[in-house]
Amino acid sequence: MSDQGTAVATALTTATADQAWAVLADLSGWPTWCPTVTEVEPTDPARPAEVGATYRVRQPKLPVATWTVTSWRPGSGFTWESSAPGVHSVGVHDLVPTPDGTRIDLELRWRGPLRWVLVLLYGRLARRYVTTEAAALAARAEGVAADR
Repeated sequence: MSDQGTAVATALTTATADQAWAVLADLSGWPTWCPTVTEVEPTDPARPAEVGATYRVRQPKLPVATWTVTSWRPGSGFTWESSAPGVHSVGVHDLVPTPDGTRIDLELRWRGPLRWVLVLLYGRLARRYVTTEAAALAARAEGVAADR
C-alpha cells in the first residue's frame, strides 16, 4: 500500500480471459478459492451481477464492507466501490488477454481525508490481500481451464 493509499498486484495465468472471468464474476463463490474472503453476500439475491448491484463482503481482520459495482465488463473485469466516513475505497479487477493466457491486474485505492488512517492500520494487510487474491484467482482460473 503506497502512502497515497493504493495497493496493486499482478498475476499471470495460462487460462483464457473468459475462464478467469467465469471465476471472477461468480462473486458469491469467492470464499471457495480466495483465502482473504470469508463471505460475499448480495444485498439483493434476485439481482444479477451488474452495475449498481451491491454486496456485503467479509474478510478476516477487516470490518464488513458493502461494495457497489460501478463497472461490469464481462470477460474483461469489473470495478466496485465502498464508502465509510472519511474514506472511499475503489477495487479494480482487470483481465488482460496475453499470447500465453491472461494477465490479472488488481488494484485497491483509498481516497478521502481519513485514508492515511487506513494506510497506517491496514496498509500492509491490504497489500498482502491484493497479492494473495491475484495469485488465487490465477490458480483457480487454471483449475477451471484444466477441467474443460
